[in-house]
Parts: sequence; C-alpha cells; structure tokens
Amino acid sequence: MSADAKAQRDGVVTLDHIVILVPYSYLSGLPGLDKPSTATTSAGTDSQGGSGSSGGDGGAPSWFRELFTFSPGGRHADGVTENVLVLFGDGVYLEFIAFTPEAGAAGSRGRQGHKWGAFEEGSVVDWAVTVFHGAGGEGKGGAQRNYDRFVKPITDKILRGHGGKQDEAAAVVYGALTPGGRTRPDGVVLEWATVPAVQVCRSAAPPARTGSSSGAAGGGGDWRQTEQEPVRPGLAPFWCLDETPRERRVPYLQGAAKTSAAAAAAAEVGRGAGENAATEHRNSGAVGVAGVKVTSVPGVSVDGLGRLFGEVFGGAGDNGEEEKKGWPLRAPEGTRYHPDGRLEIAEVKVKEGGSGVDGEKSVVVSLYTDKPELVGKQIGGQVDGKRGIWFELVGV
Repeated sequence: MSADAKAQRDGVVTLDHIVILVPYSYLSGLPGLDKPSTATTSAGTDSQGGSGSSGGDGGAPSWFRELFTFSPGGRHADGVTENVLVLFGDGVYLEFIAFTPEAGAAGSRGRQGHKWGAFEEGSVVDWAVTVFHGAGGEGKGGAQRNYDRFVKPITDKILRGHGGKQDEAAAVVYGALTPGGRTRPDGVVLEWATVPAVQVCRSAAPPARTGSSSGAAGGGGDWRQTEQEPVRPGLAPFWCLDETPRERRVPYLQGAAKTSAAAAAAAEVGRGAGENAATEHRNSGAVGVAGVKVTSVPGVSVDGLGRLFGEVFGGAGDNGEEEKKGWPLRAPEGTRYHPDGRLEIAEVKVKEGGSGVDGEKSVVVSLYTDKPELVGKQIGGQVDGKRGIWFELVGV
C-alpha cells in the first residue's frame, strides 16, 4: 500500500467546500440541471462579467449560468436552504446555496433563525474542512469516530493552553456534533454531521496555587466549555463529517479523470453520484481552490484564530511567527491537479469614521486555473447594485 493510500485510509484533514449565498432564482435555468446541455460558454473576466440578463422565468442571470459547470445539489433536511454544486477534480467543491421561498416568507423564522440569515446574497458565508478517507469513507458512525480522533483533540489541546497566550479572555475551539443531511434530486439520502467553531470564555477563577493540578495551564483561571459563543460564520472552518460515503455527497470522480485504482474503488461503492456530475470548467479552467483569506472582526481574537488554524492545518509559519501566518489547504486528491492552496489571515482595516471591517467581505476566495491566459484575471458578476461574486484566478 502506498503512503498516500495509507494516509487516506487513516484519514487526512482536507478542505471540503466553500459556501456562497445566492438568490433562490439563481438555482433555476442552469445548464445541465433543468435541461440537457453539452457545454458552457465563455464567462467574462475582469470587469466583463457585468450584471448580465436575468434569464428566462426569473432564473439565473447569464453571467452566472456561464460561470462554471454546475452539478445538482438538493434541499437540506430543514427545508430552509437549497443548493447546487460546482465540483473540482481535486475533490473540493463550491456550494451555491439559497434560502427557499418558504424560509423567507412573511412570518417565517426559517431565515431569521439561520446562522447565515443575516448575510447578503453574493457573500461567501462559510467554508468547511473534512476528514478524507478515500472511496467508501468510514461507514456508519464515521462522523463520531472522526470527531473523537481529529476534532476533539484540537479543542482539548487549545484549552490546555497551547500557544502560551494565557492572558486572553476567550479561546477559539470547536463545539459539538450536529447531525445534518439532504436528499439528492435522484432520491439518494445523504447524512453527515457538522461541528461549528465557538469561542470558549475563561472563568474568573483565581490562579491555581503552585503545584496544584486545578485550573488552566499557566494558572490564569479555568476554561468552561459551557460558556460558549458561536464564532461568526466564515471566520473559522466548520467540520463536515460524513456518515454516508462522501462520494455520494461530492460526486467529483464521475466528472474527473480517474486512476484505475480510484475507478475500481468507486465501482465497489456502487451508486455514488448523479449523472450530471462534471469537473471541467471550460470558461475559467478552474481546477481547485487556491486561497482563502480571512479578515477577523471585532470580538474575535486574531491570535486565537491563528492557533486554531495551526492545529487544524499544520504547516510552518512565515518567519517563524506563531500567529498571522499562512497555512496549507490540502485537497482530497492532494497535489495531483495543483499545489496546495493557502489560508491567510488578513490585517484588519479600520473604516473611516468607524471600526472593524465589512463583515460581508470577511472571507475572500481565489481559484487555480490551468489556462495561462486567464491568470491574474477575475471571473464573476454583479448580484445586485452593491455586491458581486468574484474569483481571482491563480496559475497552477
């Protein structure tokens, strides 16, 4: 067994997907989903994306229809959101998600009570990591096993005082498993569990006496996981841990070129994907996520985010710094299609006459392209008069 195959069997922490909020109408009229389509057309770059036409029957505007090759998603189990996917050959995907008409109806608390409900359409609202085990996954109970092996130790280590910052009032760690799922258009039920990032507050307990085993490391008081506050979505990745095989949720192998080993493994799993899965994006040559840049907001410690990122993603920091560094973003297929991506924390820019940053732009995503003529360009378009969806293209 190769080293890569063994690592996959044991589990590898990788980037899973990026979540982008769009109007519900954008999920209609997409090529290959509502009607057969053999190809996408060329999308604009730089400022050429424009606002485009609105499309027939109030569907997606032309620039959005031409942006990528879309694959079917489905409605989530709570009935509040619905999505379509953009699959990359490296196993990562973009999730374009929308609140359903029922969720936004007068008197409904569906959107109002949702963690992404306050974001405007056109925003990158969240992103996720997973534990990748290759074809077939871990089977029933895999979410809990992966939580116990990969996620809980991160929280435990940070709460023991990893990083040496004992004077901070809060630490950024992970909360509890929450079951989730959705049903694909072909009727296949998908199950997973998510784990959110939370801030855990330090109590006002007095420092522990020398030699005492009580209190947090360093004697600055106790950490109480009961005193949790959710971290603003998008500032730190949540975990998406599969109960059903991941290739059913992310059917990228059907659209990607497969090695004989991957093809054989997928065949053993059986019904793993929908017929429209595709990972070729002719307009942009997009092959994966090149970068995620996070800008913190008031109330969330940059140092705390840095320590969490270091535990999740590993990797040496720039100039040996412990915080405010870059971390590698690995894809399920490794570096087969492109180098590892990069996660960065951007410096907070204070607005004139105010404080903090534009929270809707607290997460910025760039994509790898295999088209040299598009390197350094942007693809995307306007969602409304003040917000757009744009991706910078980085050369492989």
